[in-house]
Amino acid sequence: MFTMPGSLAAAKPQNGIEPFDRLVARARAAFPEPLHTIIAAGLRRTVDYQDADYGAEYLDRLSALHKLDSQARDFALTASAAKHLARAMTYDDVIRVADLKTRAARMRRVRGEVAAKDDQVLTTTEFMHPRMEEVCGTLPARIGLWIEARPANFIGDRAYDSDKLDESLKKQGVEMIAPHRSNRTLKTQDGRRLRRYGRRWLVERYFAWLQWKRRLVVRWEYYASNFLGFVELASITMLLKRI
Repeated sequence: MFTMPGSLAAAKPQNGIEPFDRLVARARAAFPEPLHTIIAAGLRRTVDYQDADYGAEYLDRLSALHKLDSQARDFALTASAAKHLARAMTYDDVIRVADLKTRAARMRRVRGEVAAKDDQVLTTTEFMHPRMEEVCGTLPARIGLWIEARPANFIGDRAYDSDKLDESLKKQGVEMIAPHRSNRTLKTQDGRRLRRYGRRWLVERYFAWLQWKRRLVVRWEYYASNFLGFVELASITMLLKRI
């Protein structure tokens, strides 16, 4: 059966638990009893992640999937959707992780684990190393997509060794990685970054292997989706040979 998450009561004491009670009543009326336990877990996650309105959105999406389910299948679709939908809606991004790490309940648990007394000062060091994708996820959607769409590096051969091209790409936030020409006098390329150039052969070898597939040497398919399907099929065959 549904239970009230303590974190919600602690988060909104001024409003009591009425918003969550309404969600519980709605879920009990809309879903069969065998699903109550797993839906209760999903409600606890979504409400704790944001608020009761977010929990209502969770039930809205789950209700749409439940209409496609049937008792003959023991509501397997709804049960699976209730689990995975809650996880998808409560992704542990940078803000979520910071919230969990700074909660009073966690600090009480840590003090108990190290047996710290009430008059002792406990200092903890938290480590967070978010990737660029996670940082972009905290930004407004348009800004995040704009940053993710911009490549960090542009790797080319000696033909791309040009100061003018370097400056143009640098203004756009892109680093040019290319070996110097033999007649260059002023060396500007960082040797450590040039190691990425040495791994270009992996990509070049892949395209060379594709050319061994007669169906891909010339594009005979009218639709791009059909041609892409043959490319994926060829990639699968190459992968299976090396497993």
